[in-house]
Amino acid sequence: MTENCQSGESDDEEIDSEDVKVKRNSTKRVLVNKAPPILTIHLKRFCQDVRGRLSKLNGHVNFRETINLRPYVDPRYLSQYV
Repeated sequence: MTENCQSGESDDEEIDSEDVKVKRNSTKRVLVNKAPPILTIHLKRFCQDVRGRLSKLNGHVNFRETINLRPYVDPRYLSQYV
């Protein structure tokens, strides 16, 4: 799968740069180059409170059988799916 994905920065987290010694806000994201025939998605169903404690989210998750991956495909590879 790693050959079909690219990683960037997301989740509005701070990155500590060793070269500049400055923390900056950033955004992390993962883009797909090629959609797999079968996509496995792992849902992290935990919530973290302000003290860092985790609690499990027990709510039911509804999803469709088909998912539009177009928003997650790297624009350089999007023409393969048009």
